[in-house]
Amino acid sequence: MTPLVTVIIPFYNAELTFDGTLESLASCKSDELEFLFINDGSTDRSAEILDRFLNRLPKLRSKSRVITHESNRGCVASFLDGVREAAGEYVIKCDADDRVTTDYYRNMIHTLRGTDNTADIVCSPIMRSDSKMLTRIEPYAIMGSLNYMPIDTVHFSLNNKLIRRSLFEKNNLMDDDAGNCWDDLLHISRLLASGASVAYCSDAGYIYMNRQSSVSHSGSPSVAEERCTNARIVEQWMRNAGLARKYDRFLVNMKFHAKIRYLSRRPRNVKKWKHTFPEVNNRIDSINGLGRKYRILFKLASRLPWFML
Repeated sequence: MTPLVTVIIPFYNAELTFDGTLESLASCKSDELEFLFINDGSTDRSAEILDRFLNRLPKLRSKSRVITHESNRGCVASFLDGVREAAGEYVIKCDADDRVTTDYYRNMIHTLRGTDNTADIVCSPIMRSDSKMLTRIEPYAIMGSLNYMPIDTVHFSLNNKLIRRSLFEKNNLMDDDAGNCWDDLLHISRLLASGASVAYCSDAGYIYMNRQSSVSHSGSPSVAEERCTNARIVEQWMRNAGLARKYDRFLVNMKFHAKIRYLSRRPRNVKKWKHTFPEVNNRIDSINGLGRKYRILFKLASRLPWFML
């Protein structure tokens, strides 16, 4: 039977976390799933761990496929390879260090069925795991305007959203050369801007393991560079689609949050911050969710000579 949903699981050197992810995927109850594992050139025991699991669980193996990259190509290329190769009409991503509950995908499919399979996206809350404490996070703005949506994980994650696979090619979202940070925002922002319809599933069955060792928490300058790369791709896409004026406020918010790493992580690079997306510096008052204290600080950073800060 052709699966309705393909779960795309990219992994690269995930041997320390992969067991837990695989255990949770193996427990999922649905006959409409395909699991597509993308080995992005791993050099550790990740592939061996996956093979052991699939050999031990024939039912999981029967609905799983593995694609192997000879070298590390990055998370964007890995996910998009999954989109190209998926058999399901819908796709959803699962990271190789996170977890899902037994009924999560089945409940997402149930919500989709409730729309007669007309929804382009089915979105759910997530559970964030921090030092053994679980916090439910709602995507409260996902049904509203992109202009007022918080730039955060729950709203711009590929992991808590079933997405109609055909939308990626239809909307020209196959950017293999994009940056690896903010790869989820790269896709979700443009899908929402293109008018994709969204349904809501209340099951917070995706468990995001908030690890300080992850790339998103890294202080590396490359994180800011890759965020800015993807912000430029999104902005250019919206210009080409004639949507830049409609989503002007979102673009300002996105570009501000893309470059904020230059100031928020040491060593601070005030000069780089000032000269990256300089058009944002005069619109700090319009940034969503920025407190008065920080508005003042960022205004000072944008106006004083960089060597005085």
